[in-house]
Amino acid sequence: MSMAASSKSEKKPRWTAGTIGLVVVCVLFAVGGLVGLIEAINQQKEDSISTAVVIALCVAVWVGFAWAVGQYAKSKGCDPTGVVVLSLFLSPLIGFIVAALMKPNEKKAAVAQGKKQCPMCAEFVQPEAKICRYCRYNFEEKRVA
Repeated sequence: MSMAASSKSEKKPRWTAGTIGLVVVCVLFAVGGLVGLIEAINQQKEDSISTAVVIALCVAVWVGFAWAVGQYAKSKGCDPTGVVVLSLFLSPLIGFIVAALMKPNEKKAAVAQGKKQCPMCAEFVQPEAKICRYCRYNFEEKRVA
């Protein structure tokens, strides 16, 4: 089996615990906003309707920014769950500052991008690479042997 085929068959699941938690929080906020909107419509108060809509939009934007901060942390190879929770409860700005200060995990980031590791120099290269750009190791010769 080739290196490219084996790396594609070992994909990580898309839905991690952090992603599922974020989806649940978003759904709960959306349901809460809809319940408030329905109550306001039943009471037929225009002020309540506009307030419920504004609150629902603010919560949606807040959660969206928290999710974006989590994706930024994930792109650095870090676990996004803590940063997302911090962003949800304190502020997405504080979460972004924490994520920016986190030390990147280059190995996890490279693996998440689907890169493969050269057996000679241990550098990460593109999965389609036939020759390592750092040490000129030939991946094709390994397959033939």
